[in-house]
Amino acid sequence: MIETSKALKDLFYKYTHLTLGGKKIRCPYWVNKIKKGLVGPLGGKGTPEQIVDVAEYQANKDGFDFQAASEEEIINFLLKKKIGVDCSGFAFWMLNALDLAKGGDGIANDITGSKGRFISARANVAMLTDEKVSIPVELKEARVGDMIQLRGRKHVAIITKIFKDGEEIRAIEYCHSSCLTEINGVHSSEVKIINPQGSLKDQLWKEKTKDGENYGTVSFLEQLGDGLRRLKIWA
Repeated sequence: MIETSKALKDLFYKYTHLTLGGKKIRCPYWVNKIKKGLVGPLGGKGTPEQIVDVAEYQANKDGFDFQAASEEEIINFLLKKKIGVDCSGFAFWMLNALDLAKGGDGIANDITGSKGRFISARANVAMLTDEKVSIPVELKEARVGDMIQLRGRKHVAIITKIFKDGEEIRAIEYCHSSCLTEINGVHSSEVKIINPQGSLKDQLWKEKTKDGENYGTVSFLEQLGDGLRRLKIWA
C-alpha cells in the first residue's frame, strides 16, 4: 500500500519542472545571505509561478534568451540572479498546499507570530517546527506531510509518500530543497526502513551528499534534536 498526496505531488512537479524557454527546469536552491548583502528578489521563498515570473522579468531586462540557452545555462542564470527556493520556503508552500487539499485555509494563520498576515519571506525552519506549532512523531506513526528536521534542526524536508506492508512502514519518500546534496535544488529521495522499531537514524538513507557521503548519516543528527514533526492542526 502506498500513501501519498496529489496536492504535494502536483506542487513538487511544478518546482521540478519550471517552464522557461520551452524547457523544464528544476528549481535551484537559493537562500538569502543577508549579512553578505546577497538578497534575491523572492528571498528563496517563492512559489513556482512567482519564480517563473521573476525569472522571465530578469531575462527580459538583461536580454537573456531562455529559448537559445541550455538547461545548465538557465540554471546558472537563475543562480546569478539569486532566484530559487530554500528549504523552508519550499516546505511552507508544500504544507500550505496540503492544508488546502485537506479543506483548510492554508497554514498562515496557524503559524505562531504570523498574526494572520504571514509573509512568506519570514518562513524558516524554527518557525515551522516550533513546539507551539508542531508535535513530535515516532517513525512508526509517520504520515504524508510530516516534517523531517535535519542538520541539527537547521534544515527541513517533507514526507510525500509512505510505502506500507499492512500497518508496517517499509519506506518513506521525502522531498526538500538543498545545496548540500548530490542533486541541487528541489528533489526527492527515499529512506528504506530496516529497523521498524528504531528512529530515522537507524534506517537506510539512499541519498548522497555532493561529496558522496550518506546524507542520513551526516545530516540526521538526533543528538542535536532532529526528528519527525507534524503540524498541530493535523494532529
